[in-house]
Amino acid sequence: MALEKSPKTILTLPGIEDLPKDVRLVAYAFDSKGELLAQGKIDKGTLAFPLAAQQLSQSQVFIAPAHPDPDDPLPLSVATLQRRGAYQPILRLTPNRELLLRPLPEYLLPLWRWRRCRVAGKVVKQFTIDGVVRDMPVCHARVHICEVDQLRLVLPTLPDDLLTRWRDDLLRPFPLPEPRPVWPPVPPVPPFLDLGLREPRPVRALAYQQQAAPELAPAVRAGLLASDLQVVRATLLDNLTLLRPHLCLYPYLRPWLFRCDPIKTVVTDEYGRFDTDIFYQLFGDKPDLYFWIEQEIDGVMTTIYRPSIACHTYWNYACGTELTLRVTDPRVRPGCIGVLNGPLAWVQTVGHAAQVRDIQQTDAISLIQGVPFNAVGCTDWNTGGLGQYGLANRKVRPFGEQLGFWVYFGNETGPGFPIAQYRWTYRKVRSAALGPVSAGDAAWTPIGGTLKKPYYIEVTEGGVAKVVTKYYDLDPDNNGIYRIPPADASDIEPGAAWLTRSTWSATFDTNGLKGNGLYEFRLQVFNAAGNPLSPPAEFYQISAENDSTESAPAGSSFFGGGQFRIRMRIDNANVEADLYQPTVNGTAASTECGFLAYGSKSAKSVGLAFRAQHPQDFAIFHMGVIRGAGNEIVEATDAGMVIGSTTDYRLGADGVYRVRSSAGSPTTNLSAADVLGSCDKAAFSSRLAAYYLRTNGSQSTYTTAYTETVAWALEP
Repeated sequence: MALEKSPKTILTLPGIEDLPKDVRLVAYAFDSKGELLAQGKIDKGTLAFPLAAQQLSQSQVFIAPAHPDPDDPLPLSVATLQRRGAYQPILRLTPNRELLLRPLPEYLLPLWRWRRCRVAGKVVKQFTIDGVVRDMPVCHARVHICEVDQLRLVLPTLPDDLLTRWRDDLLRPFPLPEPRPVWPPVPPVPPFLDLGLREPRPVRALAYQQQAAPELAPAVRAGLLASDLQVVRATLLDNLTLLRPHLCLYPYLRPWLFRCDPIKTVVTDEYGRFDTDIFYQLFGDKPDLYFWIEQEIDGVMTTIYRPSIACHTYWNYACGTELTLRVTDPRVRPGCIGVLNGPLAWVQTVGHAAQVRDIQQTDAISLIQGVPFNAVGCTDWNTGGLGQYGLANRKVRPFGEQLGFWVYFGNETGPGFPIAQYRWTYRKVRSAALGPVSAGDAAWTPIGGTLKKPYYIEVTEGGVAKVVTKYYDLDPDNNGIYRIPPADASDIEPGAAWLTRSTWSATFDTNGLKGNGLYEFRLQVFNAAGNPLSPPAEFYQISAENDSTESAPAGSSFFGGGQFRIRMRIDNANVEADLYQPTVNGTAASTECGFLAYGSKSAKSVGLAFRAQHPQDFAIFHMGVIRGAGNEIVEATDAGMVIGSTTDYRLGADGVYRVRSSAGSPTTNLSAADVLGSCDKAAFSSRLAAYYLRTNGSQSTYTTAYTETVAWALEP
């Protein structure tokens, strides 16, 4: 029995002899659902398909130039080929079951040539470091380069109703945006959110000039006013350069006009830079590019920059132009650091941002609101905006919740070096109230748990190059002593690179420690055999006093017994707060309507009170009273730490704050005139908010623990 031959159809491809020598063609056949059936081979004027002529005649056939990049990431689809200007021939089946193919269109041949385009730029984030605003690079971030749909391909499919709406909007005056993303100065941050490590708040990327659009040329206006929508479409297609800068103004077009396909992914270097080549075809003019960015954050690849396509596309990108992509995500750490030379360990931060150097290591008692406060173990990180509480840049924050230590090991530690391993241990040295602790609490306890350091590497999957993240296990033996990772990730796997040179050297939940109090944490180092070592003091580094991007010897404050030691105040206690109903002559409102009746307007009869407490005073409050539509009652509005009395409120022995009759006066109650002003009756709103002061070293704001609003009214 003879074997049945596989079906095959060979077609003559007229016009291929006129093809430019540097253009290589491929052909594809898709079914009616867009599924790829077969790929055709084009050689010496013929096109061969592994399909029967009958099946091929019922397929969608596309002829297109092969992409010059073998790692082209675009999926093979009808839409992808259409973007590349593919030719879709009409196949005619003759009576003798042969297929005929017309010549390739002459106009396509020169447009099918590929052009190389260099795309370069840098990724930065703005930080205030040691009082100086700086653009810091974002290193080891994945920059995804996408090509936005070309308008000339999308416009023919735009529904008539959207086309008419767009035409009508174009014919009326509208604000004209700048043609490129413009980042205006960072707006002032209210004191309530003014942070010690301040990031710019997200702003619109386009700065608008409030002026009418330029007058349309008479021929363009006439084309847009045509009753025939095909004329309108043709007019828009002929004026794409005029339209592109204004597309951000029309959100209803975004589902149709703002799709993009990935064309390349690159990784930024130590200075936040990227530089690569892409390819585009002449028929598409210069490429329209859009970028979005990912970075490894706490072991997870996280999107840190993905603005709207409509307002952040670089239309007609000028190849070789260096771009600056500004990230504002608060989780992104400041800057990148090169290789750290020598046998040393730089203990940088607690969490992502709280510098170790700024944690008070000895007793430091000062007065806050007239009450003694000991700052030992506390940090001043993220307190720059606490001026209204009298706490700006003061060490009043304890630590709590989930913590971690960032450490950067030098290139002469790790595998093959005398110092090859490390371990963190802790002990409790004082109680929550800074009193003595038991012998059991004072014993050293190891910090364990799984730790893995991420690195990236390019791999080829299915013929496509991809950047993937892998992890280096710091404790493969699960013995609580962690190995120091090699300085160069390529020692683990050829071609690998660290996503960050710093290492999460320990992570732990402070709720699992031995209660609130003052703790001492100890970093020890070991050789490869697990024997403890006592390196010289200069082995241990912290951030330099005036430059967080440089290291300096830790000094005696953080060194003892040949080990790095750091004291930290741990406090996870809750805030307790209550806002009480206002009173007149000691009596609260007697009805659910909230009205209070006063007698003499000058009598000190109006009482305001609230409770805000924390066991160790690690909390702040803000109490405000508003009359009518927004008139602040200055005599009844104040803020402070829950440690003692403030200007307008006196803290009683019962833990209740009561309004003073005048600033600093021990007498409580205000007069009706104090709150009514020129009114004889008025409506009021009292609002109390309380906040934790504790931090995990990563939060960019403090946490709201309590908030309540009470509405009331005062009448004769």
